[in-house]
Amino acid sequence: MNKFMLDSNIFDELIKDHGFVRRIQSLVKSKRISLYITHIQKEQISHANIKKAKRIIFDRLLMKLNIVELKTTGVLLSDENDIPLAKFPFEFSEYQSYDTIRGNSKKYKIALDAAIAQTAFDNGLDYIVTNDKDFDRNYNPFKIDFEEFKKAIDSLLTKPRSMWFIRCLRSCLKILQKV
Repeated sequence: MNKFMLDSNIFDELIKDHGFVRRIQSLVKSKRISLYITHIQKEQISHANIKKAKRIIFDRLLMKLNIVELKTTGVLLSDENDIPLAKFPFEFSEYQSYDTIRGNSKKYKIALDAAIAQTAFDNGLDYIVTNDKDFDRNYNPFKIDFEEFKKAIDSLLTKPRSMWFIRCLRSCLKILQKV
């Protein structure tokens, strides 16, 4: 089974393409793929300043595609000034910390990306689907964009073990050999 972590920016793409959602749904029902988001992403989208209709569509997508909400690995903290701080375990018991982020949205975004990537890694997921060009380079081997995701889904529908899947599997094995 292929396991995909969806970045928040992918939901806009899914909302636009009902046919693609149906194809994904058939793979989810046949247990050939599973989709995931972090609990922080779900909260972030739930509290976003979006129209009620879009929020309803988001909730329906979560149910229709049986998207699993994972507890985010790492901790997002706030101090008394409500300035986000983040701490994420990257290797074993070692921690990399992000400094206090005062009005630096880029650092805050990096912290959230790290939480998504670390959660995917800790839960043994295969890929992170994101259209974010700036998604941290450290996670590129596991990162695919929406177009690659569409190719993977279509390939899984036509062939059980496609060349795309084999190529991705080989790249993952190379990464694991380096670890």
